[in-house]
Amino acid sequence: MNRIVFRQNLFLCVVLLTVAIATAQTQDPAMIQARVDEIVNTTLHDGEFVVNGARAVQSIPPSKEALAAIQTLGEAAIPALSKHLDAQDPREQQLAVRLIGVIGGSKIVAPLSHAIHTSHFRVTRMIALDFITSAPNTDFLPVVRFALNDQDALVRKKATGILKSCCPQELRPSN
Repeated sequence: MNRIVFRQNLFLCVVLLTVAIATAQTQDPAMIQARVDEIVNTTLHDGEFVVNGARAVQSIPPSKEALAAIQTLGEAAIPALSKHLDAQDPREQQLAVRLIGVIGGSKIVAPLSHAIHTSHFRVTRMIALDFITSAPNTDFLPVVRFALNDQDALVRKKATGILKSCCPQELRPSN
Protein backbone atom coordinates (compact mmCIF):
# COMPACT_ATOMS: atom_id res chain seq x y z
CA MET A 1 0.00 0.00 0.00
CA ASN A 2 2.81 2.41 0.89
CA ARG A 3 4.46 1.75 -2.48
CA ILE A 4 1.30 2.71 -4.32
CA VAL A 5 0.92 5.92 -2.33
CA PHE A 6 4.62 6.67 -2.83
CA ARG A 7 4.34 6.15 -6.62
CA GLN A 8 1.23 8.31 -6.80
CA ASN A 9 2.95 11.07 -4.86
CA LEU A 10 6.08 10.77 -6.99
CA PHE A 11 3.98 10.95 -10.16
CA LEU A 12 2.15 14.00 -8.83
CA CYS A 13 5.45 15.71 -7.99
CA VAL A 14 6.79 15.05 -11.50
CA VAL A 15 3.63 16.46 -13.07
CA LEU A 16 3.71 19.57 -10.86
CA LEU A 17 7.40 20.12 -11.55
CA THR A 18 6.80 19.81 -15.31
CA VAL A 19 3.97 22.34 -15.14
CA ALA A 20 6.09 24.70 -13.03
CA ILE A 21 8.98 24.54 -15.50
CA ALA A 22 6.67 25.08 -18.49
CA THR A 23 5.03 28.03 -16.75
CA ALA A 24 8.37 29.59 -15.88
CA GLN A 25 9.55 29.21 -19.48
CA THR A 26 6.46 30.84 -20.94
CA GLN A 27 6.83 33.77 -18.52
CA ASP A 28 10.48 34.48 -19.43
CA PRO A 29 10.42 37.70 -21.50
CA ALA A 30 13.52 36.71 -23.49
CA MET A 31 11.98 33.37 -24.46
CA ILE A 32 8.70 35.04 -25.35
CA GLN A 33 10.52 37.63 -27.48
CA ALA A 34 12.47 34.87 -29.25
CA ARG A 35 9.30 32.87 -29.96
CA VAL A 36 7.41 35.95 -31.20
CA ASP A 37 10.34 36.97 -33.41
CA GLU A 38 10.46 33.44 -34.84
CA ILE A 39 6.73 33.54 -35.66
CA VAL A 40 6.98 36.99 -37.26
CA ASN A 41 10.12 36.19 -39.27
CA THR A 42 8.78 32.84 -40.48
CA THR A 43 5.49 34.38 -41.59
CA LEU A 44 7.26 37.22 -43.38
CA HIS A 45 9.65 34.78 -45.04
CA ASP A 46 6.72 32.65 -46.23
CA GLY A 47 5.49 35.69 -48.17
CA GLU A 48 8.75 36.05 -50.11
CA PHE A 49 9.38 34.38 -53.45
CA VAL A 50 11.21 34.80 -56.75
CA VAL A 51 9.46 35.36 -60.08
CA ASN A 52 11.56 35.39 -63.25
CA GLY A 53 14.65 36.11 -61.20
CA ALA A 54 13.07 39.03 -59.34
CA ARG A 55 12.39 38.93 -55.62
CA ALA A 56 8.75 39.52 -54.78
CA VAL A 57 6.92 39.85 -51.48
CA GLN A 58 3.30 39.66 -50.47
CA SER A 59 1.42 39.84 -47.23
CA ILE A 60 0.13 36.49 -46.11
CA PRO A 61 -1.94 35.73 -43.05
CA PRO A 62 -0.28 33.99 -40.13
CA SER A 63 -0.62 30.21 -40.10
CA LYS A 64 -3.02 28.42 -37.78
CA GLU A 65 0.01 27.24 -35.81
CA ALA A 66 1.33 30.79 -35.45
CA LEU A 67 -2.06 32.02 -34.27
CA ALA A 68 -2.32 29.15 -31.79
CA ALA A 69 1.17 29.90 -30.43
CA ILE A 70 0.33 33.58 -29.95
CA GLN A 71 -2.97 32.74 -28.29
CA THR A 72 -1.15 30.35 -25.97
CA LEU A 73 1.31 33.07 -24.99
CA GLY A 74 -1.63 35.45 -24.59
CA GLU A 75 -1.08 38.88 -23.10
CA ALA A 76 2.53 37.98 -22.30
CA ALA A 77 3.24 38.26 -26.06
CA ILE A 78 2.01 41.87 -26.35
CA PRO A 79 5.30 43.60 -25.39
CA ALA A 80 7.26 41.40 -27.81
CA LEU A 81 4.77 41.97 -30.63
CA SER A 82 4.67 45.71 -29.91
CA LYS A 83 8.33 46.00 -30.87
CA HIS A 84 7.35 45.04 -34.42
CA LEU A 85 4.88 47.93 -34.68
CA ASP A 86 7.71 50.37 -35.33
CA ALA A 87 9.24 48.33 -38.16
CA GLN A 88 9.91 50.05 -41.48
CA ASP A 89 8.35 47.11 -43.35
CA PRO A 90 4.58 47.59 -43.61
CA ARG A 91 4.07 43.81 -43.77
CA GLU A 92 5.81 43.43 -40.42
CA GLN A 93 3.69 46.17 -38.84
CA GLN A 94 0.48 44.68 -40.22
CA LEU A 95 1.40 41.18 -39.06
CA ALA A 96 2.15 42.50 -35.56
CA VAL A 97 -1.23 44.26 -35.51
CA ARG A 98 -3.02 41.06 -36.56
CA LEU A 99 -1.23 38.97 -33.95
CA ILE A 100 -1.93 41.50 -31.20
CA GLY A 101 -5.54 41.59 -32.34
CA VAL A 102 -6.07 37.84 -31.95
CA ILE A 103 -5.06 38.13 -28.30
CA GLY A 104 -8.03 40.41 -27.66
CA GLY A 105 -9.02 42.10 -24.43
CA SER A 106 -8.32 45.55 -23.09
CA LYS A 107 -4.52 45.14 -23.06
CA ILE A 108 -4.42 45.32 -26.88
CA VAL A 109 -5.69 48.91 -26.89
CA ALA A 110 -2.38 50.62 -26.04
CA PRO A 111 -0.26 48.93 -28.74
CA LEU A 112 -2.99 49.19 -31.39
CA SER A 113 -3.51 52.83 -30.43
CA HIS A 114 0.23 53.31 -30.93
CA ALA A 115 -0.07 51.83 -34.44
CA ILE A 116 -3.03 54.09 -35.26
CA HIS A 117 -1.21 57.17 -33.94
CA THR A 118 2.25 56.54 -35.43
CA SER A 119 2.18 54.27 -38.47
CA HIS A 120 2.89 55.90 -41.81
CA PHE A 121 1.00 53.08 -43.54
CA ARG A 122 -2.74 53.50 -44.08
CA VAL A 123 -3.36 49.75 -44.20
CA THR A 124 -1.68 49.27 -40.83
CA ARG A 125 -3.91 51.92 -39.28
CA MET A 126 -7.02 50.40 -40.86
CA ILE A 127 -6.18 46.88 -39.68
CA ALA A 128 -5.50 48.24 -36.19
CA LEU A 129 -8.96 49.83 -36.23
CA ASP A 130 -10.47 46.47 -37.21
CA PHE A 131 -8.82 44.62 -34.35
CA ILE A 132 -9.11 47.27 -31.64
CA THR A 133 -12.87 46.74 -31.64
CA SER A 134 -12.38 43.36 -29.93
CA ALA A 135 -11.55 45.33 -26.78
CA PRO A 136 -14.32 46.77 -24.59
CA ASN A 137 -16.03 49.84 -26.13
CA THR A 138 -15.00 52.13 -23.31
CA ASP A 139 -11.36 51.27 -24.00
CA PHE A 140 -11.30 51.62 -27.77
CA LEU A 141 -13.71 54.53 -28.34
CA PRO A 142 -11.13 57.29 -27.66
CA VAL A 143 -8.80 55.74 -30.24
CA VAL A 144 -11.54 55.46 -32.85
CA ARG A 145 -12.52 59.08 -32.16
CA PHE A 146 -8.89 60.06 -32.76
CA ALA A 147 -8.95 58.20 -36.11
CA LEU A 148 -11.91 60.35 -37.22
CA ASN A 149 -9.28 63.06 -37.82
CA ASP A 150 -6.72 60.85 -39.60
CA GLN A 151 -4.91 62.35 -42.58
CA ASP A 152 -6.27 59.59 -44.82
CA ALA A 153 -9.90 59.61 -45.97
CA LEU A 154 -10.14 55.79 -45.94
CA VAL A 155 -9.02 55.60 -42.31
CA ARG A 156 -11.53 58.31 -41.39
CA LYS A 157 -14.24 56.39 -43.26
CA LYS A 158 -13.39 53.17 -41.39
CA ALA A 159 -13.48 54.97 -38.03
CA THR A 160 -16.85 56.47 -38.94
CA GLY A 161 -18.14 53.02 -39.91
CA ILE A 162 -17.01 51.56 -36.60
CA LEU A 163 -18.78 54.29 -34.66
CA LYS A 164 -21.94 53.88 -36.75
CA SER A 165 -22.04 50.15 -36.05
CA CYS A 166 -21.13 50.12 -32.36
CA CYS A 167 -22.42 53.38 -31.01
CA PRO A 168 -24.18 55.71 -33.46
CA GLN A 169 -24.82 58.22 -30.68
CA GLU A 170 -21.09 59.06 -30.93
CA LEU A 171 -21.67 60.63 -34.36
CA ARG A 172 -24.54 62.91 -33.33
CA PRO A 173 -23.56 66.55 -32.98
CA SER A 174 -23.48 67.65 -29.36
CA ASN A 175 -25.64 70.59 -28.31
